[in-house]
Amino acid sequence: MLLGGAPESVLSQLVECRTDLDLEALGSEVLGIRKAGYAVTHGERELGASAVAAPILAADGRVLAALSIGGPTSRFTADRVGSYVDAVTESAAEISSIGLGSVEAFL
Repeated sequence: MLLGGAPESVLSQLVECRTDLDLEALGSEVLGIRKAGYAVTHGERELGASAVAAPILAADGRVLAALSIGGPTSRFTADRVGSYVDAVTESAAEISSIGLGSVEAFL
């Protein structure tokens, strides 16, 4: 999710550090997440764990942070994931509209 606002150069640097990544595949995945406005993962970081995440944006559209919910994959059934996506994206949009202050405050 956090790579959604990253320039191509950052993705390239990441691929240089992580030989298990492919730049084209990573770029495609990031673009898909950016277009959807959220990401859903099942077992990518830890077997049996799932999550839904959405970006928190600055007024200029930069990705500042991400809001996510996670839990056991058994609770992320197909009929529940849609409601989780709605809850996370709506909450992230509300936080984005309120604002987190200057990006520089996070640096």
